[in-house]
Amino acid sequence: MGYGYPLQRLVRHLRTLLLFILSAPAMANIVVDRSVIEFEPNGEYFTDISVYNDDTKKAYVSVSVFEITNPGMANEQRQPLADPDKALLLATPTRLVLEPKQESPIRLLNLDEEQSQERIYRVLVEPVSSRTTGNSDGVRLLIGYEMLVIIHPRKPIINILASRSNKTMTFYNAGNTNVYLETGEQCHPTDKQRCSKTAGTRLYAGNYWTTELTYTSPITFTINTGGETTIRKTFDGSDSLPSPNQ
Repeated sequence: MGYGYPLQRLVRHLRTLLLFILSAPAMANIVVDRSVIEFEPNGEYFTDISVYNDDTKKAYVSVSVFEITNPGMANEQRQPLADPDKALLLATPTRLVLEPKQESPIRLLNLDEEQSQERIYRVLVEPVSSRTTGNSDGVRLLIGYEMLVIIHPRKPIINILASRSNKTMTFYNAGNTNVYLETGEQCHPTDKQRCSKTAGTRLYAGNYWTTELTYTSPITFTINTGGETTIRKTFDGSDSLPSPNQ
């Protein structure tokens, strides 16, 4: 039978998915104005985000907060903050009703007064279905937004190390706070007119990141250390990294 039967089944599934999409006359469409929120050392203890109902129907919105432990690692966990008396990050309100084209704020409160360590959260803002009768609404696609919230430590330590093997470079965050490695720039070892760019990543404390480079020469990254603060650092890959099992 060869590849014929799996291909026919795939086409049938794609046809079903297309019919489902075309049958949806409306989409619950909410928009948030920020995707990353950072609480800086000695900064404000609260910030507001804006939620906008870009729909022709009323939107019922739910807000949930999750703390991320061991972010970026194999044992990363996502813990819902169900008890506000124990939570160090609060969102208020947790329920909204937005009329079409209406905008409303959600306030995030940082209750971690010591900020002795970095804390990572995800805040999920999502529309929820209201009870309706009949089939006048048809199928509605509910699309939510998840924001990254970072509470930086009061005394941040920025220390990024790199080790290389030929064109493979491994980075390690030996500091106590995450950084974002923006696009890296690298030029040919002997022809400085031949340069390339390497996509970066967010690197949490204690995390490793391995990437393939174009050349065997050093690479320079612009490192975002929080908010609008950036530094530039060139890595030649000569650092000694701790074993991931340590």
